[in-house]
Amino acid sequence: DVQAELQAAIQETIQDIADRVNNLMRESLSGVAGLARGRADARKAIQDMLPDPAKLTELRDKMRELDEEAARVRITAQQNIDPEKRDEAAQRLLEIEKERADVARDLANEQRTQAFQADIARRAQAALAQAERDALKLREIDPKLADEFYDLKSSQILELADLEQERANAKTDAERRAIDERIALTREAQEAEMRLFNDDAAKRRKELEDLSKDVADAATDLGEAFLTAMQDGLAAFTDGLAAFLASVGIVVPKVDIPATPDP
Repeated sequence: DVQAELQAAIQETIQDIADRVNNLMRESLSGVAGLARGRADARKAIQDMLPDPAKLTELRDKMRELDEEAARVRITAQQNIDPEKRDEAAQRLLEIEKERADVARDLANEQRTQAFQADIARRAQAALAQAERDALKLREIDPKLADEFYDLKSSQILELADLEQERANAKTDAERRAIDERIALTREAQEAEMRLFNDDAAKRRKELEDLSKDVADAATDLGEAFLTAMQDGLAAFTDGLAAFLASVGIVVPKVDIPATPDP
């Protein structure tokens, strides 16, 4: 009958909207968890990028050992009256001096490299912090989109940081020029990726706007249908419908209908 068809149509509409809302909620929860994982992974990547102070310690220890050996050899040379022994000591001092110069050069290079690495890590960390702030703002509107944004942006930041680290470790100008070309190409590719992301984000925002409008329109239509059903005296139907609406988060205003006078 007409009432049954009306009830079926209303329930079908509600179920469709409820399914869409539930899917959105699942995506939102997944997005929140994904963003948290992405932030943790990025922090770990930054930690791995920081220079290893043990290398500097090792080189400094080597220099100290050479200095201590040189001091012992000088004492031996001064105290030894054997010309041959004195010549051997002098030769060893020359070898130590050369070794120390090599270690000093390695230490200076390592200090310079680690300074570059630390600066790269700091800049990457600052860029990640900005990406995180942007993602947290976006999460208020669309957690899934926020997760996708941070995943893309953080991977781009870390990719460029890795290339800059590689450039810092390069030994020749030719190697550095080759890496500079790779950095330029990577930047171009990343800009294209972000344009595609922005296009997809615009489509998703449109879908959310359409869903919001559908929910508002459905709430209005269902409210009118609910009022009509109540006025027709379909108390059982309206009670069931109200419960169903409440289960999907749609609250229909309560309307007090005067009792029908006895004939």
